Amino acid sequence: MQQEVKTLESRRKQQEEESLGVMTQIETVEAEESGQTIGLKNLESEWRKEHAALIEEAQRLKALITELKGKRETVVAQIDSQMLDYYNQLKAKKGTAVAKIEQGMCCGCRISLSTAELQRVRMGKIVECSSCHRVLYLD
Repeated sequence: MQQEVKTLESRRKQQEEESLGVMTQIETVEAEESGQTIGLKNLESEWRKEHAALIEEAQRLKALITELKGKRETVVAQIDSQMLDYYNQLKAKKGTAVAKIEQGMCCGCRISLSTAELQRVRMGKIVECSSCHRVLYLD
């Protein structure tokens, strides 16, 4: 009987130690969970702020697009229909219908322009590049 009591006490101590180990693991996991929960809440809060900012930016950009479309329609109404058709054809064909002149060169094709072409542009006339046929402008 004494032997059995010693064996049972030994098992009880072993089970108590195992229980303490499991309880320690539970505490560790609970602490980790708490930290992860705080991290998740912080990330959600950050996401909400960024999401709200992006929605606001999208609304601002939509309003700007609407405004610019209105301005474009006003300007288009003042342009000669033949010139507008020519512009639309160039845009469809080349992707960009107009090219800036920088340092005497067409920025569309990087070809040097003649003095006559530069002079006509300076006079405010509509001139197209002799190489890429884009409409030229000076800034």
